[in-house]
Amino acid sequence: MKKLINRGSYKNCPQPIGSGKGSNVYLNMKGNATFVAYQDDVDELKVRRDLYEIANAKAVNGGTLLTAEKNRCYQAFLEQLDKLADKVEELADGNEDIAKAAGFDLIKEADRNYDLYMPRGLKVINAERATEAKITWEPQPKAINYAIEYQLPGETIWRNGTYSTNSRNTIISGLPVEGITLFRICALGRKGLKSEWSEPVGLRVI
Repeated sequence: MKKLINRGSYKNCPQPIGSGKGSNVYLNMKGNATFVAYQDDVDELKVRRDLYEIANAKAVNGGTLLTAEKNRCYQAFLEQLDKLADKVEELADGNEDIAKAAGFDLIKEADRNYDLYMPRGLKVINAERATEAKITWEPQPKAINYAIEYQLPGETIWRNGTYSTNSRNTIISGLPVEGITLFRICALGRKGLKSEWSEPVGLRVI
């Protein structure tokens, strides 16, 4: 799948109400026949953006807990933008017009040749605390961040786990203790580039 979307353009700037990349993407994709299969994800984007704006307003001089909630909501908002970006790139299959029609900025042609390989050596073990998993991998020299997803037992969808700037490991909490949970990881680079996802690895969390 050809990478088209500059994810850094929405990750490195604030998203105020009525402007910003989240608003652009929502307004461009909502009700657009080209993206009819993604309308649930488009609606979810607005929900997450609105929750972030509410949390952002409450966090003004609101203390540590409210600031943490604001950051959590903003991360969830960015994760939903990433999810839509993945789907738009898959649909576009190299067609820049489709990516632009969705409201995303494009990666410059010179940056598309930037080699970013998926992380290898993914391992998952039970962490010290119950319902936690520790994920380790071999670092990618050109990666600046990593995205981890997990799939719960009996499900077919991938859930956003966490983003980690640690180049070797991270912890995911709040996992079920029944059945096998699957995990996968991808590397994120400059200009919003993203590697392919790794092969999933399973763990029975205790």
